[in-house]
Amino acid sequence: MDIGSCLVYGILGLFILLAFGALFAPLRWAFKACIHMGLGFLGLLVANVFGSFLGVTVGVNLVNTLVVALLGPAGVPLLLLLSWSLT
Repeated sequence: MDIGSCLVYGILGLFILLAFGALFAPLRWAFKACIHMGLGFLGLLVANVFGSFLGVTVGVNLVNTLVVALLGPAGVPLLLLLSWSLT
């Protein structure tokens, strides 16, 4: 095998890897979003357990779970403060 054919096969292999990466990127994002939503859901449950002692609870629903998933760990206290300020 000469150097020219090695380069062609190497570049072809690189393009195949890039194509597979582009195909699996949306699946990776969806999996990551599901993980974040699950952790947000658990964070809201924990916040409701400990917040009930203080009289501050947040509804566990899809919108609040998405807010916590997007904002990260800071989303739970922000939702608790918002709930406390509106009551």
